[in-house]
Amino acid sequence: MRKKVDNFSILYSQMIFLNLAFGSVSAFIIYESISIFGTRPNLLNFPVQIFNILFAVFFLSFSLASRNQKKNMALFWIFQLVFFGLTGLLNVLDPNPYYLTQLATFSDLQKASLYILIAQIFVAFAQVFFTTKEKSIEAQEFLLSRTSYQSIKRKMRNVLVLYIIFLPIVVNFLGGMPYLLRRTRFGFDVSNLTIASRSILESILYVPPLICLLTFFYLGAKFDKPRIVMSLLFVWIVFLSNPFANPRQVTLFLLFPIVFYFLQGKRLATNCFFLGIPFFLLYSANLVDRFTGQLNPIRFSILSRDGDFDSFAQFANGINLVDRDLFPYFQQVLGPFLFFIPRSIWDSKPRDTGAEIANQLGLSFQNLSAPWVLEAYANVRLLGLIVISIFLGIYLSKYDLESFQNLRGWLLGAILVGVLFIVLRGSLLQATGRVIFSFLLVYYITYKFRIKSL
Repeated sequence: MRKKVDNFSILYSQMIFLNLAFGSVSAFIIYESISIFGTRPNLLNFPVQIFNILFAVFFLSFSLASRNQKKNMALFWIFQLVFFGLTGLLNVLDPNPYYLTQLATFSDLQKASLYILIAQIFVAFAQVFFTTKEKSIEAQEFLLSRTSYQSIKRKMRNVLVLYIIFLPIVVNFLGGMPYLLRRTRFGFDVSNLTIASRSILESILYVPPLICLLTFFYLGAKFDKPRIVMSLLFVWIVFLSNPFANPRQVTLFLLFPIVFYFLQGKRLATNCFFLGIPFFLLYSANLVDRFTGQLNPIRFSILSRDGDFDSFAQFANGINLVDRDLFPYFQQVLGPFLFFIPRSIWDSKPRDTGAEIANQLGLSFQNLSAPWVLEAYANVRLLGLIVISIFLGIYLSKYDLESFQNLRGWLLGAILVGVLFIVLRGSLLQATGRVIFSFLLVYYITYKFRIKSL
């Protein structure tokens, strides 16, 4: 009993510390931004934005102060804090915000703030519910016998052999060695590939080596590590991540799960890592020039004037278009689910939600985000936003917990760490193929093994 009280006191103290730390980071960002652009008083929308920030800060700290730190939930709340809480408040206060914000009406901005708060309340409710359930669940380690280990190892060998056989073919279709060695994100000609074809080929290129390396990481603590294979896979994945030429979602997908592995069981290092993410986003969101491949100087980004943080403005503009019935029910979700069908066969296939908003607003620039709240609202309106919020709170917490318990949970949790920012920022179509292929491969490797479910 005494030990439980001591553990509670430690976790409670840590949550207070983390709340103060993330609160200080938020205050710093607000102060630095306002000192640059001044303010325009707008008290009508101010309280909701403050609540959004405080909500995200509290549950971000709650996720990291839990007995089993919830990294996926922490990433979710980091996203909410930076892309909606802080950016939303600065958009309200900025006298000259990003042009997408200027396109939105004050009513739409108010609705966006309120709907974000509603979504966060339901995510938090689901997370707390699952966390209370977690307390009644004993830690259950999935023990592998030597026979089971050999079976998994054989499956990974099959995956790697097929990968090596198909790798030259995949690389050739993507553009050959110049594709792998390119130095810029734009300018390389892959015009002969459809978006669906490129998504499938890149999934084949990136997913198998990552899943195999993560599996070796997990099993290596219990069995002899195949060090040469692991080293080769690690070098290959770092090479493929290529931040100079790849979209950020590719680099994050390949590197974040590896970081996830090295943070396992290291509470202090995990806290420091998450405390550093807002500063990384703030100063290095555009570290590489996508046109020249050159490193940009590190600089302070004003969230309300930077296109990389357009999620809040996109949600506000999306609300306006949805309320004008320009997005039929369940239309946008068909694109991600049926991503593999080429547009040449399905001419009316829904476009990226971000691109569709740009088209409806008459914008020439199409590469706009479509955050998770917008995807939910565009498909099923406010009811969809609530349902998806509950789903996120439960399943992100579930995979966070299962990552401590068995191989399948560990792999799925690590993959979610890599894709979560992309899924949350959107659009869904960019990540669907990679996520589906990753999950299928994970289930193949862990098939017929006793996986305890919660």
